[in-house]
Amino acid sequence: MSHSHAPDTVSPARADEFLVVRGVTKRFGPTVALSDVSVTMRAGEVHALMGENGAGKSTLGKAIAGLHKPDTGTISLAGRELEPGSIDDAFGAGVRIVHQELAQCPNLSVAENLCLHDLPTRFGLIDRRAMNERAARLLAKLAPEIDVTAPLGLLAPGRRQIVQIAGSLDEGKGADGKPHPAAKVIVFDEPTSSLSVAESERLMKIVRQLANEGLLCIYVSHRMGEIFACCDRVTVLRDGKFVATSEIKAIDEKTLVSQMIGRTLAAHTKRAMSDLAARAPALEVAGLRSPGKLADASE
Repeated sequence: MSHSHAPDTVSPARADEFLVVRGVTKRFGPTVALSDVSVTMRAGEVHALMGENGAGKSTLGKAIAGLHKPDTGTISLAGRELEPGSIDDAFGAGVRIVHQELAQCPNLSVAENLCLHDLPTRFGLIDRRAMNERAARLLAKLAPEIDVTAPLGLLAPGRRQIVQIAGSLDEGKGADGKPHPAAKVIVFDEPTSSLSVAESERLMKIVRQLANEGLLCIYVSHRMGEIFACCDRVTVLRDGKFVATSEIKAIDEKTLVSQMIGRTLAAHTKRAMSDLAARAPALEVAGLRSPGKLADASE
């Protein structure tokens, strides 16, 4: 069978293999965090990494971003193999990571935080006008209402997270002074862990927007609602091993939970409910009164 294609076309298989993780194993001392994990991801999708605590999802995300060096296996982006454990090489290839912890300087302005790695200068001094304009450009698509001259510490956590995302879209410059390639992949490592519901919804819309613009957004989370709200596909890890990759539209919450824990919930839940019904009450209230609040309350 022939596998030749016209020079200007990309086969469906190639389109599915924008980011390829193949046979990746990572140990931390005696602990095997990842064991022979292989998964492929597409450009322009939000791809969730799910699993229980310790399943290896954050470790895989950090390996993709170059923060962890796999013991074995390869990670390739758009056909180019990334140097294992090299943040610089991953960044140069267009891989970014938005951390769960906000690694920022709250005493500096929004613009200073966004340009801290590459402050524009004029006559040997910081060019604040150029800095503010550059920061405003980075935030224009995500949250143009944020005042780039304001101290970052005055912003709510959700806004600070948006600033961190905006920073990941900045190419920056290499040692040769030339700009790095634009972001192609962004790893979001538990991005809503400290956000309110409204802030989380805003962030998920931004993630969806970035994917619609062609970026691969890798969404590391254990929050089921978020996965079904903004992701296209989901890869489940359990005890450091690959379990399955599924289209979100083709999987339900019950199946996803079963993949994560390695067993079905039906029997366990039924037994737990019967045990609960058989127990004696842990707390009883009889004739409880409080003027203006309770009147002879019993439970």
